[in-house]
Amino acid sequence: MKTINNFYLYVSESNDPYYNLSLEEHLSKNIFPKNNVPIVFLWRNKNTIVIGKNQVAEFEINLNNAIEDKVRIVKRLSGGGAVFHDLGNFCFSFIVENKKQAGNYELFLNPIISFLKIYNINAKLSSKNDLAVNDVKISGNAQYVWNNVLVHHGTILFDACLPAIKKYLTVNPIKIQAKVQRSQITSVDNIINYLETKIDTENFFDKFIDYFKLQPGVAYKTIDKDNKLINKIFKEKYATKEWTFNHPYNLSKHNAERFDGGTITLWLNIENDIIQKILFEGDFLATEDHSKMLDKFINQKLEINNIKSILNEIDLQKYFGKISSDELLELFFEKK
Repeated sequence: MKTINNFYLYVSESNDPYYNLSLEEHLSKNIFPKNNVPIVFLWRNKNTIVIGKNQVAEFEINLNNAIEDKVRIVKRLSGGGAVFHDLGNFCFSFIVENKKQAGNYELFLNPIISFLKIYNINAKLSSKNDLAVNDVKISGNAQYVWNNVLVHHGTILFDACLPAIKKYLTVNPIKIQAKVQRSQITSVDNIINYLETKIDTENFFDKFIDYFKLQPGVAYKTIDKDNKLINKIFKEKYATKEWTFNHPYNLSKHNAERFDGGTITLWLNIENDIIQKILFEGDFLATEDHSKMLDKFINQKLEINNIKSILNEIDLQKYFGKISSDELLELFFEKK
């Protein structure tokens, strides 16, 4: 995708995060499968905290501050960590057939890098899923796969309220214990600070849209705000507390670790050494929902060779990103 061509372009006129995530899901599950044409979707949210699919809101957010300031909170379908969105933050999604591109972030970030070069901003891939300028993060990204449809979505910090990140997002103590400094959250910056000639947010977002409109073979599509399929996803999923605030009730915290592939906490309900319930929670970059394979652990004995055997049956990269089998075993059986 170094050259973007022959795709549908959608731009949301809404700043409602529940609507925008519903629209993204509609595009990936209803529009793309019908047409099999790549989709680029551009959008912005107003004062929103978005948490990763495998995160628990209470652990990632200063809820008192968020509730007091009427910040909306929503869970997305991809893994990764919690982020704050406002109108100074641009969001983009690429929706394509998954031809073994899952996990390839550079492929989808090349167009963003090319756009920023127009303004003499030299952005580079940093770590696995970020873009940075002068080693400072300006874009975070995540992916998920559904029925061989790959959705890559990310953010661009143009002129966002950076103090809000500290105000609303908390630092997992495991990251601190693992000597992952608070700079992971604070070492971000806005693109506006790197522009040779200043431009306001609305104009820059229009330029961002125009960049995609001018690519070869683009078909600009309008969105029906009264679409029943979008509204159904909105009402039954993203706007519900059940979707966003799924605390691991009736489970006990078994262990938590910070690995290169992310922070992960294992929650278990065990009776007579038999696993009754299980949940993995954290900011690891999975492309598929790990709840699909949790049944493999249910009614299994918590014994190292048994757990190792179960992990060997699972495509771990899909469900846990870069976290390895040996690292997952550490969660079940903490090193002495």
